[in-house]
Amino acid sequence: MEKPHKPTINDHRGRVLFQELEKARVKVGTLAILAISALLVVACTSAPLPTAPPTPSMPLTVCCATAAEPMARMLVEQLETRSPTTRITVQIGNAAWCAERVSKGGGLGIVVAATPGDMWSAPFAVDSVAFVVHRNNPLNGLTLSQLCDVLSGRVWHWSELGAAVAPDEITVVVRESGSGTRSALESAATAEGKRILEVKIASTAVVVPGSREVIEFVAAHKGAIGYVAGEYLQLGTGKVRALRIEGVPPTPERAARGSYPFVLPLFFIAPREPTGTARQLVDLSLSPKGQSSVAELLYPVRPLPRR
Repeated sequence: MEKPHKPTINDHRGRVLFQELEKARVKVGTLAILAISALLVVACTSAPLPTAPPTPSMPLTVCCATAAEPMARMLVEQLETRSPTTRITVQIGNAAWCAERVSKGGGLGIVVAATPGDMWSAPFAVDSVAFVVHRNNPLNGLTLSQLCDVLSGRVWHWSELGAAVAPDEITVVVRESGSGTRSALESAATAEGKRILEVKIASTAVVVPGSREVIEFVAAHKGAIGYVAGEYLQLGTGKVRALRIEGVPPTPERAARGSYPFVLPLFFIAPREPTGTARQLVDLSLSPKGQSSVAELLYPVRPLPRR
């Protein structure tokens, strides 16, 4: 039978050493766990998970009447600034062309004067039809009767209207058939439905394709008179002058309120209720911010918030 082992000093030192090593191992393991945890926290907070890039909006084509071009481009720019992935192409033509393109190809249209009866539409601004003469023409205004005589060719000379202009012969400048501005002029009526201008445009009139071209022609010909969408008057500053009609200046507000006889409303049109990017543009234009932008050039259709 073996004798029981008697502990020695070496055995005691071994146990102490073992216990110290065990404590060190536990301490090192705990520190490792804490270090790993800290790294995980840092990784989660300082390096966010990658996100998918924003989905681009469906591209939109807006067919715009020339009379509404400045207003349309301003609203499109605002939407593209607010939504950088939005891509909108603006195509310019007269109102009849615009309505036809939208009815056949979809998209969104901006027309003036009137809307096709079989399409969705929404008004968003009001402008006027302004009559302009050369900046050196001393005439300040016309009566409706005088305006009819000038447009129809019954009055041929500025001297008949009391204005000293050289050359004395009047050159009438008009928009082409299909123009919304021309349509607004020809269909202008009183509250009782009576036509304001019972007149046929003289066959000798010069025909041009846009309000910008009317301003350029009148600015270059001292004997000319033409008509433009009111928002284009800013382009003619220093080049042409707007005439008063029956003593009333052609401001969008006066046209909207009925004191100026030639009003030019602006409409969105679409084959059906707009969705996607088209809806965003319509909603922006009718929002308080959009209507405030409209008021910079034209007259808004919705009351602006009081400041």
